[in-house]
Amino acid sequence: MDAAVGSALAEPVEPACDARSAGSAVDRLGADSQRLLPVRLVDEQLLDWAASFGAKRFVFAIEGTGSYGAGLTSAVRRRDIGVIEVLRTDRRDRRPRGKSDTIDAENAARAVLNGDATAVPKTNGGVVEMLRQIKVAKDVAVKARTATMITLKALIVTARPELREQLQPLSKMALIQRCASLRPGDIDTVTAATKHALRSLARRWQYLNDEIRTHGALLAQLTAQHVPQLVAAFGVGADTAAEMLIVAGDNIDRVRSEPAWARLCGVAPVPASSGLTNRHRLNRGGHRQANAALARAVIVRMQHHQPTAPTSPAAPPKARPKPRSSAASNDSSPVKSGPCYDPSATPHPQFDTYRSVNALMETFWSTLKIELVYRMSRRTRDEAENAIFEYIDGWYNTRRIQRELGYQSPDEYETAWHAQNEPDNLTPVPTGGR
Repeated sequence: MDAAVGSALAEPVEPACDARSAGSAVDRLGADSQRLLPVRLVDEQLLDWAASFGAKRFVFAIEGTGSYGAGLTSAVRRRDIGVIEVLRTDRRDRRPRGKSDTIDAENAARAVLNGDATAVPKTNGGVVEMLRQIKVAKDVAVKARTATMITLKALIVTARPELREQLQPLSKMALIQRCASLRPGDIDTVTAATKHALRSLARRWQYLNDEIRTHGALLAQLTAQHVPQLVAAFGVGADTAAEMLIVAGDNIDRVRSEPAWARLCGVAPVPASSGLTNRHRLNRGGHRQANAALARAVIVRMQHHQPTAPTSPAAPPKARPKPRSSAASNDSSPVKSGPCYDPSATPHPQFDTYRSVNALMETFWSTLKIELVYRMSRRTRDEAENAIFEYIDGWYNTRRIQRELGYQSPDEYETAWHAQNEPDNLTPVPTGGR
């Protein structure tokens, strides 16, 4: 590479312009030539201007290849010229030198020649770009649907009592259908205006819901055609597959290794060692949407995919609390007191990291609230009680695997414990028969 051509794209200053560009060519010897280019034909102008220097091999250093620089990046690639994406200039360098489009273009070119910028930008002419456009539309529609539902329920709270009492007990879908079918009539009272607003919001929610389904079907179709092996993996749906493809881009060869891919997704641990301490911390960088998609897939596989669960690393042991100096010492805890306590017996493994049975129950209540109570809406107390008992006997005890139990369900762990520690003629009572 003999020279690098830097370009800084910015927002147009005139309505007739598409973008504003500054170009700077820097060769290996440090000589440079600068020129501020008007826009209208900026892509072809800049390419012809760069070719006029006579360099045999040169690349373009473009800032913002995914926004204002997308058009210039496509034009450069159409001429089979290399493109390198550069980041914004470091503040320590920008403060003494100042900032302008021309200075930014020169800094971009020098960053490529110095080897500081090596990233190859993503292409935007394939299936992945189609997925990105559809995913953007779907994400916006999901946010709008959520905001619509929140606004609708807020209106119901402040509605007239006769209308509020009819709508508040309904479930989400029943509420949407009921509000969408309201007939406000002439808008001459507060109740009529409320009905008009509720009907408008409900119909907007229905429209957005249909739009989201359409986007989801398109994402499922494109991902199934493009990466069927990824979609077929357990815990990976169309949204997760689309997010991973968007991060990779159509030119996946730009990601040179698996560690680079992990760093791009923000799952590569960052060294945080000092002296004799050797440790790592979580990576807070990378593509956050890809990081969230990976986290969802991992959680699903750990909870519902048996081949994945045993290979998941165990959580580090929790620090034991300091002994209490008050009268309420460890000797008075429910685990170490009562007629069933035997000081010479080996403690139960589940009591090793907890002070008392109360701590175990607090953990269970927290899990119950997160997985059931906060996600359900019941009209009567009987429905809530039935749902809780169904969760405990139908899911938690029988099918929910737990890391502390060796990735077994409570029933499986209890059966194995009784088979190992009790005579053959004693068998545990199955769930539902207690």
